[in-house]
Amino acid sequence: MTQLELIEIARGGDSAAFYNSPTWRKKSKQVLRQWRNECQRCRARGKYTKASCVHHKEPLAESPGLAFNDDNLEPLCAGCHNEVHGKGAKRKPNENAFTNEERW
Repeated sequence: MTQLELIEIARGGDSAAFYNSPTWRKKSKQVLRQWRNECQRCRARGKYTKASCVHHKEPLAESPGLAFNDDNLEPLCAGCHNEVHGKGAKRKPNENAFTNEERW
């Protein structure tokens, strides 16, 4: 399937068909390689985390025309991807965490 055909599929709302296509898989592998499989949000925080997916900055459903645009794609780890989409539990500070600077 071509990129144009997949954009039309995305416009129709079939995101599963889009993400499971060989064309998208090839593009996502290319983006991951380009960024050395590194989560870009963790990198911005000074951490290294292996990226597990490629995220559309402008959501696929809202901007299908940007589906394959490199400027709209960023590699993310699962934690950052869930954070972006508001999924999963938010981290709570550990109430029992050691807060004194002195350590034994």
